[in-house]
Amino acid sequence: MSKTVVIGLTGPTGAGKSVLRPVFEEYGCRFADCDHLARAAVEPGAPALVKLADAFGSDIIRADGSLDRALLAQRAFPTPEGRATLNGIVHPAVFDLLEDIISKAEGENAAGVVIDAPLLFESKLDRRCDTVIAVIAPEEMRLERIMERDGLSEDAARLRMSAQHDSAFYSGQADHTLVNDGSIDSLLDSARHLLSKITGKGDLL
Repeated sequence: MSKTVVIGLTGPTGAGKSVLRPVFEEYGCRFADCDHLARAAVEPGAPALVKLADAFGSDIIRADGSLDRALLAQRAFPTPEGRATLNGIVHPAVFDLLEDIISKAEGENAAGVVIDAPLLFESKLDRRCDTVIAVIAPEEMRLERIMERDGLSEDAARLRMSAQHDSAFYSGQADHTLVNDGSIDSLLDSARHLLSKITGKGDLL
């Protein structure tokens, strides 16, 4: 039985890593989107949601049992202590969900599991990965993509970009870097070539 490779996928907003998902699936990889897992971790009735209510007030849970994200943000984000408490509750819950996905993929002898996480390094999830791929792109290309994708003004898009690390932060820590500065087909071809090496499956197309 071949090993299921755990692949970290990260990069700054607008770099274009989301377009790579079909390529990973071509190579038999499962996908673990950490943004989705973070939402799943605080669904109504989830243990993490109860812990958040204990830490930040029971009124962060609405009458229907869902999380009032805006109220939680008001209480958690202003201080380092609040953010640390929030992360200390949500991150372990996300990690548990992630381990379930990895365990299932291993049981099915999947080629790999892709951990899609913008904060891969900050959350220390890179330590769980066998290899890490960073997708980066020139700043002006990222700016255009963000404006078009999210309907933002140039100033709003630049503000969002400024809240993240620059490309060097990602490429400097990743094992592999894909530079998305040309056509989508070129990026996909580069990803296929890289995955053929990582998974040992050879070029499928």
